[in-house]
Amino acid sequence: MSDDYRQLMQDQLLALNIEPGDHVLDLGGGTGNFVSYLLESGRPLPRHITIADLIPEAMTHAVRKLIAKRPDIGEPGRFG
Repeated sequence: MSDDYRQLMQDQLLALNIEPGDHVLDLGGGTGNFVSYLLESGRPLPRHITIADLIPEAMTHAVRKLIAKRPDIGEPGRFG
C-alpha cells in the first residue's frame, strides 16, 4: 500500500470516528483494504462490519485477506 493510499485510509478512519458499538457498511469494499486497515489500526473495532461489492472475485479475495489477518472470523463477514 502506498503512503498516499495509507494516508487516505487514515483520513477515512478518523472522519468516521468508529466506536465499539457501531455497525460499519463498506459499500464497494473491493478486496477489503479499508477493513484490513481498520483491523491493523489498533483502534477499537465496531460491533459489526459488512463488506459489499459487485465483483464476486473481489469479495473472495477480501474474505481470504481478512481471515488471514483475523482467524477468529467465524464466517465471512462475522467475527467470533
